[in-house]
Amino acid sequence: MNVALFGLGSQGKKHHAAYRNAGHAVTHICDPVTLPGVGLGKGWSVAEIASIASPDSQHASTVLQQLTNYKQVFVEKPMCRTMPELKAIVHHWVSAGRPHLWCNFPLRLDYEAIVLKKALEKGDTDKIYAIDAIYHYGRKRKITEPTEWRTHEENYSCFLGGAIHLMDLMFWLDFDHPQSVTGCGNGIATRGTAFRYQSYQEATFQYPSGLLARVVTDFGSSDDHWWSFEIKSTAGRWKATSLSSPRKETQTLIPQFLNAIEKNVDSGIEAQHLFNVHAAAITAEQACREQGRVEIEYV
Repeated sequence: MNVALFGLGSQGKKHHAAYRNAGHAVTHICDPVTLPGVGLGKGWSVAEIASIASPDSQHASTVLQQLTNYKQVFVEKPMCRTMPELKAIVHHWVSAGRPHLWCNFPLRLDYEAIVLKKALEKGDTDKIYAIDAIYHYGRKRKITEPTEWRTHEENYSCFLGGAIHLMDLMFWLDFDHPQSVTGCGNGIATRGTAFRYQSYQEATFQYPSGLLARVVTDFGSSDDHWWSFEIKSTAGRWKATSLSSPRKETQTLIPQFLNAIEKNVDSGIEAQHLFNVHAAAITAEQACREQGRVEIEYV
């Protein structure tokens, strides 16, 4: 299959390598930063896949454009940043015949996450009462230094840029849909820098069963990059903690995405998962900014 790649920064280069390693050709590249003034060029419509690794604010519009062009779409997180964008994507996805639509959530590939999922499948999940999850970015410079795109991105969300990975794990681990979220946050760690938004955010999700899930994103620290996901139960405790590594830094879900296309897997399974994850994460970002409680609307 031929691929049109949008964005050739650090993530775009990972996309390019993943398709090449899988035997697929990246035939067209569009990146206004590294290739200014260069568009996709003629003949790009022959590409069957659109792979999107541009800055966050461009994701939704590019996804909508490529769904309109009936492409299979792979996009970096977040797929979109607002509920109107999410609803528009769902509408275009249905109108386009429900093509494969995936978002890059590589934490699922971490050994620690896989072990956690297997442990839960064997455990007594009926007695789980709390989840405590932390996404520790550890790369403060990427939201404060003048040369970094996140520093200048309008309405950049640390929750949608980081903690959404943990939201993916929450739904991937087959917990029920949370019904509301209460949030708070601050920008103390980045005060005095060019970054204008919350760099530390906490969101507490409430489930119909009474289960509470606290999800934290911390972009204000400059030490190690790591994540932690702890599940508390009267029957025991499960915890996964994972540090970043060069191997993990190159991981993407592109091989799984390609496999789903080639084996004609039901495209609705992953797409609906993405819709649920984004509905919950977008609402959490809203709750953090408003410092209050918001009901989650699923689409």
